[in-house]
Amino acid sequence: MNIRVVLAGTDSEYIENFKKAAVLNYNSGIEYSFFSDKEEFEKHMFEKKCDVLLIDESMEYEDFDGVKIILTDIKGVDNKNGFRAIYKYQKTENIYHAIVDAYAEMKEKEGVIFHNGGNARMVSFVSAGGGTGKTTVCFAVAKLLKSIGKEVLYIPFEQFSDLNYTRRGDETQTLSNLFYEVKKGSSTLGIKVKNIIRRGADDLLFIRPMDNPSEAGQMDSMEWEAMLDAIADIDNIDYILLDHQPGIFRNFNITAIKSDTICMVADATQSGMVKATEMVKYLQHCKEYKSIKRKLRLIVNRANSMSGEEFNHLKDWVTSYLPDYGTAQMHDIINALKMQEQCRLVIDLET
Repeated sequence: MNIRVVLAGTDSEYIENFKKAAVLNYNSGIEYSFFSDKEEFEKHMFEKKCDVLLIDESMEYEDFDGVKIILTDIKGVDNKNGFRAIYKYQKTENIYHAIVDAYAEMKEKEGVIFHNGGNARMVSFVSAGGGTGKTTVCFAVAKLLKSIGKEVLYIPFEQFSDLNYTRRGDETQTLSNLFYEVKKGSSTLGIKVKNIIRRGADDLLFIRPMDNPSEAGQMDSMEWEAMLDAIADIDNIDYILLDHQPGIFRNFNITAIKSDTICMVADATQSGMVKATEMVKYLQHCKEYKSIKRKLRLIVNRANSMSGEEFNHLKDWVTSYLPDYGTAQMHDIINALKMQEQCRLVIDLET
């Protein structure tokens, strides 16, 4: 996605503030141009270098056949002179969403089926039960990948995620928005996906969890496959880490087929071993097992010297034994796991 956006108006201070906020936080796939000088603005527009025009109501410009959005000083006005209007003094993310939504709406009317052309490696993190440290291991892998210069997108599919608490900010765009677009059969799903991606303070890209924990279970197999295809199509990303809810969830098999790697995290307890064994047995009875087996990585978390013997019957799948860091803070455990050579084996990184 490369949307050419022009912001034009006579208020140079507003334009400067918008520029700082937008370019810093919402520049993915958008090429901005800013003008407070009308002559320079008209010259730029004459050369047709614009897909979406954000124009202050103080500046007139009629000769434009693309998406035009009027920036108004008056709250509650959504249409002005036949064009979409938005209140200019609001959160930058709201204006960003208006830009992308308007562009997507235009492309849908044109019948365009939008593709980003991405080729990221998709890694699914699963577990047979809760409390295995799956999310901690997932974040450790994400930080490891970031440390070697990879662009990483983290997506939580868990029923209850603490992401909203660990990464504050814009919470208006979530997985629920993506589910909605999939269900309505949007031809510009690729644009919609990119519209809800955020970048955290640790430089990790992420999508906020669903609003309602039951929504993932309401997606049928065709919808789930379309969603995963749209996610995999995101460009300029090296790895997509999917953090799934524990157990065999709906559309588990489709997820397993679409993923390049399946990381099953088990804790090194008797109960953890039993649950992991049962989950492997389930996979062995799947008709897709042959393709799943080569992708499967069993990670024994919080391991000890006895773990190797306890998980010996699963040795064909065990990739890593990650240590137990006790009751340390989650971010400290993540940073410590990131340094483990065993952690690199989770995603087949060369040591």
